[in-house]
Amino acid sequence: MQFNLFDKSQISVFLYFPTSFRLDPTLYILYSSRIKKYYTGSCENLEIRLAKHKEQLYKNSFSSITDDWNLYFSVNDLEYKQARKIEMHIKKMKSKVYIENLSKYPEIIERLKEKYK
Repeated sequence: MQFNLFDKSQISVFLYFPTSFRLDPTLYILYSSRIKKYYTGSCENLEIRLAKHKEQLYKNSFSSITDDWNLYFSVNDLEYKQARKIEMHIKKMKSKVYIENLSKYPEIIERLKEKYK
């Protein structure tokens, strides 16, 4: 489903729309305690993206299998291309331990930011 700010059928997502909309490229990792899995993504506005995940607007995606996603980790001082590259790097690692280490050891994310400038 395509998100349309002016579509009244999507009013619950519209309510999450921030009062001062700005683009703030972010790398984020969600965690579901129900399925005990992480989801890694990137976006230009985290508040809107989280609302879309919670509303399960991405019907055929991995994130639609549960609705209890909580923000586990995020980095928002990035360029959008940089956020995407770091997202792909994390996904390639295919490691729960690696994801958990990102929040334990801030130097890992700092090295990734340098690598993917």
